[in-house]
Amino acid sequence: MTNHPQKTAPQTEAEYLASFDEHPVSSSHVGDVKWELPERQLEALRLDGVDLTPENTPEVQALREHPQLVGQYEVIRLIGRGAQGSVYMARQIATNRIVAVKALAFDAMMDWKSNELFEREVALLKSMRIDGTPQFIEDIDATRGAKPCRFLVQEYIPGTSLQAMLDAGATFSPKDVIDIALAIIPILKRLREYVPPIVHRDIKPSNIMCTPQGDIYLVDFGAAMYNERCMGGSTFAGTAGYMAPEQCLGKSCPESDVYSLGATLIHLLIGIAPYELPVESMRLQFKNHIPPSTPRWFVQILETMVSPFPNERLDKLNHIELTLRTKGAYLPEELKDKPIRRFEGFGNFLAGKLYWMIGIFATFGIAYFFHMFVLDDGTSLYPLWIALGLAGFLLLRTLLVSIFYFFKAKT
Repeated sequence: MTNHPQKTAPQTEAEYLASFDEHPVSSSHVGDVKWELPERQLEALRLDGVDLTPENTPEVQALREHPQLVGQYEVIRLIGRGAQGSVYMARQIATNRIVAVKALAFDAMMDWKSNELFEREVALLKSMRIDGTPQFIEDIDATRGAKPCRFLVQEYIPGTSLQAMLDAGATFSPKDVIDIALAIIPILKRLREYVPPIVHRDIKPSNIMCTPQGDIYLVDFGAAMYNERCMGGSTFAGTAGYMAPEQCLGKSCPESDVYSLGATLIHLLIGIAPYELPVESMRLQFKNHIPPSTPRWFVQILETMVSPFPNERLDKLNHIELTLRTKGAYLPEELKDKPIRRFEGFGNFLAGKLYWMIGIFATFGIAYFFHMFVLDDGTSLYPLWIALGLAGFLLLRTLLVSIFYFFKAKT
């Protein structure tokens, strides 16, 4: 066996991102859709750059000296803290790659539910192999030591969360939001393919990461569970405002994730958290805050996604994805960043209905021409020609729209 010299850990962001290619992570551009990060977002993204400077706080130092981690992982710094434990950046000594270590200390647990959710997350990540989610590396059981705890080691995702970008003042155009949706929807579809299906239960901007390369990841499966319709009871988990109404009652299902994603997209689009929006008849009232450049069909999709009734969201993902791909992925350039002025009052009505008015008047004119000058048989077939003309106009319009989007998709 040849002894290879041990690599030194990268010390700068540039060195780490260069070594990142040696251990490629799963990509979120499922279905050839990858979010192209706008220039205006780059400054916000750098707020959470890859900082490999070791942190020497007592908490990090104590974990760095933990017997189960010494010789395997070098803990660098704390990167997050949640209900189910704290997350640390670390270096896996054997491979010299940067990983994320989630630690659950038993003496800091508020109740046994934290351990239940931690074990559930470990079991789910072990069975999952989905592009756009952190990959499981190993589970370390240190429950028999002086300070019992559990460690979950998984792929580290460099970059920042969409929530951090919002907090930094970043804005998202309709095209940005549609591209993010097209990165997350394939992940939800893959989660549904498991038997029983997997429900994330906590989709929100802080659990969606964007890498410097523009890849989108869905992270933090600490609240995830198998579909309760197959597995029985459910524990309450999620975040207020992003949770579907049925989830608030402890009845999560795959359609609950559709609601959470819709609420997240609304937050990105209007810059207002869903828990700050008024609610009428259990429906989020967000349309008054929609940017003028947002297409009407996209607003209708968002309304469907945040419907308070699960049956209205049932089996809608394929339709939503198809619509976003055929329409949203090919929005004109001016829709990406520039608002479009809308006509006010009667002008707005006229601009939106002009082609219908032209079609109806043309139908009546053609029917009258056939009746008076072509047939001229004295029969009363005028209503029939009007009906046939209207049907022909609608058929022609549908055909032209279909041809337009077909060729747009090919280019």
